[in-house]
Amino acid sequence: MVLPEDKVGGGMGAFYTIVTFGLPIGSAIAGVLAAGLSTLSGWFALMLMSAISIGYLVVLSIKYSSNV
Repeated sequence: MVLPEDKVGGGMGAFYTIVTFGLPIGSAIAGVLAAGLSTLSGWFALMLMSAISIGYLVVLSIKYSSNV
């Protein structure tokens, strides 16, 4: 299967943006919650942010899918 270059570039750009911004920001938020409230709340926040990110990536993969 051959995908158009603009579809691949758009999907990969979105993926790299999520990874680049999500990793340090998500870790900081989870760390602050774990230090301020409890370790369980930090893990829950990390799990929630991961689920949202995966859901967003699934939506992007559907948006940029090709029937070529």
